[in-house]
Amino acid sequence: MEGAALGNLVVQARALGDVDGDLARLREIVAASDETVRYTPSPGTRWAAAERRVLRG
Repeated sequence: MEGAALGNLVVQARALGDVDGDLARLREIVAASDETVRYTPSPGTRWAAAERRVLRG
């Protein structure tokens, strides 16, 4: 599951009283819920070109 979606789910569960805890506890719940896979872009011309387009606005 995508990280932001899972974070939203946990925050909503907390608002409804289904989950207790502070931000650290919510992060523990998210971390324990699924395997974490980190995607990091590697340097390259495609990323550099995309960054230039974004910065141009």
